[in-house]
Amino acid sequence: MKKCTKCKTEKEVTEFTKDKSRKDKLCPYCRSCEREIRKGRSKENAKRAKQWKLNNKEKYKENQKRYRDKAKPCCYIWKHNEFFYIGSTKQHTGRRFTTHKINVNTQLGYYIKKHNLEKKDFELQTTYFETIKEARKYEKELICKHIEDPKCLNTQRW
Repeated sequence: MKKCTKCKTEKEVTEFTKDKSRKDKLCPYCRSCEREIRKGRSKENAKRAKQWKLNNKEKYKENQKRYRDKAKPCCYIWKHNEFFYIGSTKQHTGRRFTTHKINVNTQLGYYIKKHNLEKKDFELQTTYFETIKEARKYEKELICKHIEDPKCLNTQRW
């Protein structure tokens, strides 16, 4: 049993989240109080961000433009050992990798999960284009070129 420092009620240890930095390895607040605290912080942060955008419109627009400019359409090849995966995206390739990692229904996602890999385990080769249509066209050409290659993850069926 442990006492929550917010609601002051005694609860089972399972009602507290883990916190390795604490002596007893448990958070001082129970799960329900912790949830309330997080919701409050989330609302405060959203208000603060909204206020910052209103006060700094030019800087906000500049940041958005800089982010969009960084994310140019590209065709990418993720390589791990002798295996490789060809794809194209309008997003940053790091974000795209995370999408593949989460979705194990894709060949790359399955390969990542099967071998317990991270982004740092792959070699990335990118070719940038002006439009996403050009990137997709180049992606199709590369896949057609490697369609018979058993090391190409695009053509394997799990």
